Amino acid sequence: MARGEEQITERIIQPCAVYFSGAVWTTIAFCELRQEIREFRLERIKDMNVLTQRFKPDQTFNVEQYLEERSKRLSEPLT
Repeated sequence: MARGEEQITERIIQPCAVYFSGAVWTTIAFCELRQEIREFRLERIKDMNVLTQRFKPDQTFNVEQYLEERSKRLSEPLT
């Protein structure tokens, strides 16, 4: 489900990392539906199937750099 919505969506994701922040586990993954890196809170995933299809991980993805940039974006004032 998307934040603030009750609608359930089906997605194919390519996980890059999993991290714990505060009280929630989150996976950072490439979302095939949105064609970009997104975050998914694990407790909001209602069902999961592991596909036989394989993906090639993005070797340039760096979780520390991603989280640092995310932190900067979240601390910027809204315009």
